[in-house]
Amino acid sequence: MATSSRTTVGNISVSLDGRINGPGGENNMGWVAPHAVSDAAFGLLEDLMRTSTTVLLGRKNYEGFRSYWPAVAGDESADPRSREFSR
Repeated sequence: MATSSRTTVGNISVSLDGRINGPGGENNMGWVAPHAVSDAAFGLLEDLMRTSTTVLLGRKNYEGFRSYWPAVAGDESADPRSREFSR
């Protein structure tokens, strides 16, 4: 019987004050947007995607992803790296 192994990788954000939200309130992630689309962030995501088969998100993160990423996959004007990630 063949066995397979899986590796779990955590990408966790923590702030000094224990809160991670922008000036718009609890679901405002505007503070991270400029960093999330940087070349460094795309490099990290590409490395993670190359070896990943599954992404596990918390409820709030999922809700943010669900409201943003599906439209990016078909957006011809989006950065190709964003389109790939959205798929």
